[in-house]
Amino acid sequence: MAAEQPYAEDRRKNGWDRPWDMFQILSWVIFSFLMFTFFLVFVPLLEENENRIIAALGYGILLTAVIVGWIVSSSTDPVDKTIWSLLQATPREYPSGELLNCCFCKCK
Repeated sequence: MAAEQPYAEDRRKNGWDRPWDMFQILSWVIFSFLMFTFFLVFVPLLEENENRIIAALGYGILLTAVIVGWIVSSSTDPVDKTIWSLLQATPREYPSGELLNCCFCKCK
């Protein structure tokens, strides 16, 4: 088994680490709104019960797959372990305007 990775203090290890990004929270709100809108608006508009059941089951299966994928991808550490070993964790003076999140890495 590979050795434990040395993490920088400010580096997020997965999508559940705080502080959450504004776009991350916005995506949760929009996704929840779209999910409830489908079940509360679209499904009742279907005329036949068979169509309602088929639409609700199909959407429920897809919704479950999306939620499982979201949980797995948010729980995964995004660092490529082969590249991490090549990086030198030396902090720069301050992040420049071109860097959005990281100010620690310099490759050899």
